Amino acid sequence: RQMCIRDRNRREDREAVRRVLHSSLIDRYGKLIPLVKYKKTKDIDEFNTPECVICMEVFENGADVRKIPSCRHIFHDDCLMKWLSGA
Repeated sequence: RQMCIRDRNRREDREAVRRVLHSSLIDRYGKLIPLVKYKKTKDIDEFNTPECVICMEVFENGADVRKIPSCRHIFHDDCLMKWLSGA
């Protein structure tokens, strides 16, 4: 019985550490992926994507979007951060 309690405590400790590490990683993503205001121009997205591929809603001028530096794809800020967090 005591072994089961110890195992459960270890499992809970590992899960708590995972949550902290995951939260830290999401914070780093937020810093590494720039937040910009969407402007309907050809420069914001080299693929001229009119909508967020996560939620499939059309981008509106002035919306907060995140632009992936390496590929320049854009996503709604909320959509990308939820997707990265696994929510």
